[in-house]
Amino acid sequence: MRPERALLSGMVDYAGLFPPAQLPLEKAVREYAVHLGGAEAWMLGRFIIPAQRLEELEPYLVIFSETFRVIALGKGGRSEDEYLKNLNRDLNAIETFRTAHGAAVSVESFEARLPPLPVADAFVASVAGRLREAGLTQSHEFAVDDHLEPTMAALAAAGAGAKLRCGGVTADTFPAPEQVARFIIAARDAGVPAKFTAGLHHPVRFYDEGIGTEMHGFLNLYVGGMLAHTAGLNWQELAGVIADQSPDAFALTGVGVEWRGRLVRAEDVARLRENALLGQGSCSFAEPVADLHDMGWL
Repeated sequence: MRPERALLSGMVDYAGLFPPAQLPLEKAVREYAVHLGGAEAWMLGRFIIPAQRLEELEPYLVIFSETFRVIALGKGGRSEDEYLKNLNRDLNAIETFRTAHGAAVSVESFEARLPPLPVADAFVASVAGRLREAGLTQSHEFAVDDHLEPTMAALAAAGAGAKLRCGGVTADTFPAPEQVARFIIAARDAGVPAKFTAGLHHPVRFYDEGIGTEMHGFLNLYVGGMLAHTAGLNWQELAGVIADQSPDAFALTGVGVEWRGRLVRAEDVARLRENALLGQGSCSFAEPVADLHDMGWL
């Protein structure tokens, strides 16, 4: 597999319903369909929608000639009890939607934010088990704090994935490079697959005047995360990769991808994208594609 295909295939799950794009449902669905018909459709993953809004998709399913692939977002909860009550509603909505539309749809995965940490290992195991029984892969969002490693250990024991929010519409929603690095290293050490969401519209970290902070680059996260796996970087070293604002630091070669001359071979890139660094949710697909074209990666 060519290195760019290994790195970028199915990378972006489309979240056009959410800020800052926050499109109406019909416009978001139609934009997703346009992207599926484009030259870079191989980079596009699933359509992201709250589980309890799934039924609203019904009028638009005729747009798609192939199975409409979906990630369902759970409502979560401020406590374990509230989370479980909402999970019941989410799973009921998913089952109703699947039953109504059969092979026309595939609700493949479930993502939700865990209640404020710490959460009980038994709670994580119970949630993960229910999602597995429903035939859903899963990524659980939580903040990077003193409970990072125990939470990763609970997810590992439950066979579940982790998810990190990398930005938003205000500066305070962007975690520092050190926090992102700690998350990736903790996931690596626990053997937990990691996914990312929000704030990753551009390949390389840069300062955004409109928001007033540095926005993370997805190449920083993926190439750095892959070097953490293949070269054994610690979190301090990885933070340096994540903080790098030079597009020239990243290179696509005939055999892999590089950061400042440190190579990750294409076969390792493909393996890690499948098992460790799963992809990202983004309300924009056009921006990552345009920037990668500008860099000569597409």
